[in-house]
Amino acid sequence: MAVTVADLRREFPEFTPAPDAVLEAAIAAGYVAHDAQVWGSHLDLGVMLYACDRLARSPYARDLRLQMQDGRSVYQTELERLRGQVGAAWRVLP
Repeated sequence: MAVTVADLRREFPEFTPAPDAVLEAAIAAGYVAHDAQVWGSHLDLGVMLYACDRLARSPYARDLRLQMQDGRSVYQTELERLRGQVGAAWRVLP
C-alpha cells in the first residue's frame, strides 16, 4: 500500500494543518530513501516516520516544536529503532 496524505494525517494529526503539497513531497522523499525489498511490511511506517522527521525539521514545523533539545525529532528516534529491526532481519533472513 502506498502512503497517502490522508494516511499521514490520520497517523500523525499534528501535521493536519500542513499543505498537501508539503506532505506529498515528504512522502515521496521517504519512498526514495527506503527500498521496498529491504523494508517489506515495514515500508509504510518507515516512509511515514521519515516524512514526519523531515517535516519536523522544516521551517514549516518550527513553531510546532517537534524537535528535542538535542536537535533530533521523536520521529527520528523511532525511525532509527525501526531501521535497526529491519536491518537485522535483512541480514538474518535468506
